Amino acid sequence: RAAWAEMVRWTDDKGDVHLGELDDVPDRYKKFAKPLGTPEEATAPACLAAKDAPKGGAKIRFKGNEHGRIYVHACINGKGPFALILDTGAFATLINDGVLRGIGVDFRGAPVIAVGGVGGARPGRIVKLESLQVEGARVGPIYVASNNISFGEERGPLPIVGLLGQDFLKDFFVDIDLPRGICILTPKSQAAGGAPRAPGAPSKGSR
Repeated sequence: RAAWAEMVRWTDDKGDVHLGELDDVPDRYKKFAKPLGTPEEATAPACLAAKDAPKGGAKIRFKGNEHGRIYVHACINGKGPFALILDTGAFATLINDGVLRGIGVDFRGAPVIAVGGVGGARPGRIVKLESLQVEGARVGPIYVASNNISFGEERGPLPIVGLLGQDFLKDFFVDIDLPRGICILTPKSQAAGGAPRAPGAPSKGSR
């Protein structure tokens, strides 16, 4: 079997969602495991914009945490949701290669690169996605970095599987209001004279 065909999503007795290879799923859960990218995932809420979001953008609500991170739910090639860390300091978007293989992303001929991190550089690949989407904010096609990175944390029931970087964010005004826990992505192509603000929202962390 192809490696990506073995990647599945399964839920344990506590309601926590896990991603991994079918062989690693406990026997009592295997009959409930679903391959990543099953058809019903294409209509995930992560692919739908909030009613008060900018047209073609997103209004992300987040809670403060000890890491000071903003977590988003993204759709990859229309499938998801997948939890990513919004990282305005990251030049490139980075996504776990097992997840990408699990939804059928083609790795044939993908260039090998060195992906840097706290623990040093590790090998990765550059792969093409047809689309990457957070609510109504969509970019595609887009080339992203991929390797077997593991963040060792979860956002609610979903494990964190990557970083959302500037190769995606550069097409948007990123307006972060930390006190209110709101991050607004406004398409630069639709904003005249600057990024619109949410009514009554101060401009904080705008990039």
